[in-house]
Amino acid sequence: MPIKKMALIAMLVAVATVGRLVIHPAPNVQPFTCLILFCTWYLGLEYGIWVGILGILTSNLLLGLSPTTFFQIISYLVIIYLAWLVTFLPNWHLTLPWLIPAVVVAGFLYGFVITALQAPILFVHLTWQAWLTYYLAGLPFDLNHAIGNGIFCGILYQPFTLLLSRLKRQQLI
Repeated sequence: MPIKKMALIAMLVAVATVGRLVIHPAPNVQPFTCLILFCTWYLGLEYGIWVGILGILTSNLLLGLSPTTFFQIISYLVIIYLAWLVTFLPNWHLTLPWLIPAVVVAGFLYGFVITALQAPILFVHLTWQAWLTYYLAGLPFDLNHAIGNGIFCGILYQPFTLLLSRLKRQQLI
């Protein structure tokens, strides 16, 4: 991997990690999801995957590693891959009217995927009623995540697109 690419990934991981740590006290509200989705949409699938995995690992090293780290990585990989697939839709545009609903849906999707992964481990006799109860109990956190994603998307859109256009002009990406 070229040094320029590694340096950009390292900077994006640092920004994502700091963003996750600074806003950590608010339950499920952080700019992390928006940043990794922006990386995926603007830079491609490889950047989204690297920033997503390394961002989760570095922030969890500081917040506390647990078995849920693996589920977080898998959940974010699902979101990153789906976000990348969305870019192939014929009318997809990297504008706020498209991005805000996409990051809001990503917040709910993250909650759904991580619940689906964790529930079989948490419940000895998993029934669909137990899974549904577990999912509904986490829905307020998913709502926080989705709303936070929409707000951070609106805040980060301009600086992120400005930064990337500057880096492309200087041929650093």
